[in-house]
Amino acid sequence: GMKSERRHLYDISRQFQDKLRLRKIDTCGASQIVPAILGQDELAVKKAAALRDAGYLVFPIRPPTVPPNTARLRFSLNAAMLWEDIKLIPGLI
Repeated sequence: GMKSERRHLYDISRQFQDKLRLRKIDTCGASQIVPAILGQDELAVKKAAALRDAGYLVFPIRPPTVPPNTARLRFSLNAAMLWEDIKLIPGLI
């Protein structure tokens, strides 16, 4: 039911954030919208392109949408995703 789906989404979101932090990638918040703050605009664009090439739909978020030097990738996780679907992403960033 909805309770188990919410719990699953919470769990994979936390796991994803933990993996990003282990790779020294800043992230903030505690929801299914997970930012990976990379800093440089060019780096965010390059990493988003590499992730898209690997089959993930990811876009860079850059100033003026976010403050200068906080360019990021924004991941939107959902309850239909499995940890198997997302566990490799941090290694691609």
